[in-house]
Amino acid sequence: VKNQVLYTVARIEEEKEQLWLEGLSKPLSFAQAKSSLRLSFAQTYASVQGTQFDEPLRLHDCKHVMFTRKHLFVGMSRSRSGAFISLVD
Repeated sequence: VKNQVLYTVARIEEEKEQLWLEGLSKPLSFAQAKSSLRLSFAQTYASVQGTQFDEPLRLHDCKHVMFTRKHLFVGMSRSRSGAFISLVD
């Protein structure tokens, strides 16, 4: 999502480190994509409060200096089963 527009990845060229999006005539470098796009299905720890998930749940940036036990509790308590939770650096 960029500027409230949802883009679909058309193809990824790992050798050239380029990402082609449907509707755009030029590719984005991996650095450009990382800095200006966000995943449409990703949510922040604050935004998931009060929700529950029945599907796999992945908690990211768990080793970040600002990550606290509160984040861990909020993230882990959103899943209906501990088997669905995975932690990612």
